[in-house]
Amino acid sequence: MTWYTKNTWTKEDEEEFFIRLKRAREYNQPQYLKTQAFALIQTKKPELIDVAESLIIEMLKEYPNDTFNKSSALDLLGDIYQQRGDHQTALKYYEESINFENDNPNSPQTPSFLSYSELIIKTQQTDKYSIVENLLFDRINSVILPVQKYKIASILSVIYQAKNNKKLAQHYAEIAEKNATTETSGFRYHKDLGVVKQRVSWLDRLVNRK
Repeated sequence: MTWYTKNTWTKEDEEEFFIRLKRAREYNQPQYLKTQAFALIQTKKPELIDVAESLIIEMLKEYPNDTFNKSSALDLLGDIYQQRGDHQTALKYYEESINFENDNPNSPQTPSFLSYSELIIKTQQTDKYSIVENLLFDRINSVILPVQKYKIASILSVIYQAKNNKKLAQHYAEIAEKNATTETSGFRYHKDLGVVKQRVSWLDRLVNRK
């Protein structure tokens, strides 16, 4: 564990972090703030998630011209608010991340598009299903991991059910099942990378709804 990946945040942790951050090269500082925030989010502890949010807000405020980390920082804010159950704010940040990536195609791509799409389906915002459909088809060719293909196909199946297109709904349900049950990623040296290890039960229920 490094000084910027701690899963605790005592007074000593905080002091050490900001002392080391100040000493770091300026172009690395946004990355350290974001990485530490991510580590705290992973704990799922509300008080540490609050700290994570403050670190990300500081990163966005202090380094407004950093295009490398911005979309992933916004994506993390979406994750924070989703953990808190504030779905509308989570969607707002995921959308900001997506829009930033669209405006800056050379910036790193995040899973915001998929998190946004999942949350729209989960909250049954049917008025936005066409937006999700277009978003997924815009990104589908860049997706390579079975878990992502499983989720995308599941979401599309639900959307086509809502549109009463049974043929396409079944088509994407079959694609989802194929990717959910595949045992290898297709990569030579990382055969289990991105393989579905735990299915999304609520999404499976919607796909299999009659």
